[in-house]
Formats: sequence, structure tokens, C-alpha cells
Amino acid sequence: MMRRPTTSRTRAPAALLMVVGATLAACTVNAAPAPTSLVPLIDPADLPITTLAPTTTAAPVTGPVDPLLAALPDTPCAYADAPAGGEITFFSGDRLYGTTADTSLTRCLLQITSAQRGTVKWSPVANRAVLAQATVFDVNGTRQSGYDPFNVRVHWEYPVGDSLIAPNSSSYSLIRRSATDPGNRSDPTFLGLTVAALSHPSGQLLIGAGLTRDRVEGVFAADLQGDDLRPLALAGGDLTFLELVADPTGRSVLVLSSRGDAVRLHRIDIASLAIGEIVSQPTPMQLVTPSPAGDLVAWRAGLCNSMTGTWLGGGPSGPTLLGEGTPLQTRSVAPVGWLDAGRLVLAARAFGCDGPAEVWVWNLAEGSATMLVRGVEHPAVRVVQPQGALPAIDSAAQPGAL
Repeated sequence: MMRRPTTSRTRAPAALLMVVGATLAACTVNAAPAPTSLVPLIDPADLPITTLAPTTTAAPVTGPVDPLLAALPDTPCAYADAPAGGEITFFSGDRLYGTTADTSLTRCLLQITSAQRGTVKWSPVANRAVLAQATVFDVNGTRQSGYDPFNVRVHWEYPVGDSLIAPNSSSYSLIRRSATDPGNRSDPTFLGLTVAALSHPSGQLLIGAGLTRDRVEGVFAADLQGDDLRPLALAGGDLTFLELVADPTGRSVLVLSSRGDAVRLHRIDIASLAIGEIVSQPTPMQLVTPSPAGDLVAWRAGLCNSMTGTWLGGGPSGPTLLGEGTPLQTRSVAPVGWLDAGRLVLAARAFGCDGPAEVWVWNLAEGSATMLVRGVEHPAVRVVQPQGALPAIDSAAQPGAL
């Protein structure tokens, strides 16, 4: 049985840390962090903070156990804009489909090749997708992204997704490529070793985890050219960065890391540099997925050779396992993305983390689950994301320790 994680706690940045310049000059590390996996894109920003607390009682299933979408349309495939309210996309056979949450609008968006089947990440304005890291798809068709299909650290740049960024295979460089011309590239590298990097939802900042050229380990921010380096948090020894995710509102950065036997999820407040621990547990965690309002966070916990569950934390009631009292409690469940602050899309399988899945929508207010479709691959949420705000960092703030 999965061990229940510890509840949230917050701590201020370490009071005895030296000023930023002295810290960067003096701190050293003994070893570079291990390779990482990153999460999909983050969801819409600038929405009011929700006060919804996940239910802790058995929740009814909305509608029949059979999926709402029993058969997929066999119609011609063509690019179409995202509908109002967004949609869920997925692969079935050699087709990329999109369907609304009530399945009233379902269409084929693209007939794919085998090389295009893989993780789907939609741009911040939902007008482009990167398929299996190596292909960009939009109204003009498909083209190469310029990135290796094995580079799972590819992310869209905010605010509109005109470009993509990712560390190269050696992690020594951060590469930006145009979404329309992969040959148009630049190098905004700001760390000596970049384990993870992303674009802040404001589109005005780059954030990365790794080692500075002076071998200081932590989470850092820089401008779009890779200049004006600023530490957001420092890492002690024996810490491995696993995922780095921006809160869609722009207020904070989520850091998933491991040290010893513990896997920990922290939130760094960008304005104050205060660090709050959301959860710490021995069970492996992945797919950190913050809500559009920025307060709640979903993640997958468990071993992929067994059963996994989706947990929801960051709210007033502490971490909660989703799906108890519904058919989801007997499945291996992972978060896909948020349609809005009250609806989380989930992928459910009989076992493990890969292969065909059922797609469900979890309603936080009702504590209810609705199955949309089954037997599909690589589901993703496609929504237009409002531009997040860039908080001003308090001039007196000092980076805390993860």
C-alpha cells in the first residue's frame, strides 16, 4: 500500500546565507546531478486562486462507467483551432484526435507517422504542438523541431510559443530554436551545467536548475539572453534535480528533487525566495502538474512496474489521493493536465505507466470522475494559457536551501 506523504510546511530562506555575490563565489559541489525527466507544459495563468479542497470521502462516478466517447469519427484529418474551453488530444491508431470535455466536439487533427507518436506538448496559446520532441505541428502542417526525439527536456517559450528551448545532450548548453524554422537557433546558456530549464510564464525570464560556471548548485533565473544571473534557491550536497515546473500564474517555481531515500516537492516563491515543502516521501514521484490558479499541485506517485496514484497537494487539507471510492482506485493513475482550476484530466491504466489508457476528468468541487475515452495513447490538454505576471524579487531576499 502506498505510504501517505507528509503534509505541507513552509520555511523562510536561511537567515545565515551570505549575500548573493559571496554565495556564488564561495559555494562548491562535489558532483553533478543525475539526468532528469521533465514534465509537460504548465496550464493557464492569471486566474483567481481556488479555495477548493480535494474531497477525502468516497466520490461517486459521474454518468456511466462506459466512456462518453464510444467510437471515434472516421473523418478526414485537418488542423483546427482549440475550441473555447479547451480540449483533450490523444493518439488512436495513426491519428491525433481532439475532443472537448463533454465529447460534443470530436475531430481528427492529424494523420501521423510512427516517428510522430509520443509525448504531445501544446504551446501556450494552443496553436502549435511538439510531437515526440522532434516534430512541430500547426496550421502549416508538420516540420522538424531540430531537437533529438530522445531529448525529453524540450519546452515551449512563453508567452506565445514562437520558439522552443532545451538543454543539449551534454547539458552544457541551452538551445533555443524557432518554432517555424529549426535552423534559426540561439544559445542563451546561463549555467555551466543545465539539468532543467524553462521559460517563465511572463515570457520575460529563463529559469534553470543545475550548476553555475563556479560550480554552485541550485535553481537560478536569468534574462532572455542568459545574462543577469540570480539565484532563487541553493542546493546542498547529494541532491538530484528531477523536475522543474513554473506555476502558471508566475508567482512560484516547483522543484522536484531527491536526497537519500526521500523524494521531495518544494515551492519557491519568486518575490520573497521563501521555500515551502509540499510533500516528502520515499515513493518515486513524477509529472508535477500545477493548477491554473497556482495553489494546488498534482503529481504521480508509485513504481511504474506496479500501481501508481495521482495525489493532489498544496491546499489547506494536505496531500490527498484522488479516485478513492471510484473505479480509479483500482487503476494506475497519472495526471495529464488541467482544463481549468476545477477540472483535472487523468490517464488511467490497469497497470504501469505506459501504453493505452483511459482518459478521465476529475471534478474537484464534486469529487467526481467521468471517463471520456479508453484505449488511447499520449493524452494531452490543449488550452489557451493567459500570460503570467513577473513578480519583483525583494531586494533584501536571500536564496534559501532546498
